[in-house]
Amino acid sequence: MGSRLIPLDATERLRALHSYYRMGDEASFSFNWNEYLHLKRDWRNDIINTSLREYPEHLEMEGGSCACVMFIRKYPNGLTDQFLNELTNMNFPLIYTMDVEPLDNDVAYQMVMKKNICLMSEALTVSRK
Repeated sequence: MGSRLIPLDATERLRALHSYYRMGDEASFSFNWNEYLHLKRDWRNDIINTSLREYPEHLEMEGGSCACVMFIRKYPNGLTDQFLNELTNMNFPLIYTMDVEPLDNDVAYQMVMKKNICLMSEALTVSRK
């Protein structure tokens, strides 16, 4: 199994949501930002257009479809293929999104240097024993 990350613009994200909430009716997607802004329409009604019932462990949509949300507060130090495979290897339709915040180069450099200093200190301590 392979995977790849694909950056999506706003319209492509809405297409993905439309496809998720309207499985089997994906071809009917049509969206024009100018029309929605001009008419002051709420895109959620046209993309989702379904009622959701909230339960403690899941969401139930019209037609009996269910949805769950998993929130991972702290990711491991690195995202391996195995980690992502364990999250996404399901036998049902699944949408996986990951929000990340880019770091300024100086901040990233300082974080790496701080970690490097800690590792060097640990190695020195171990070598003295």
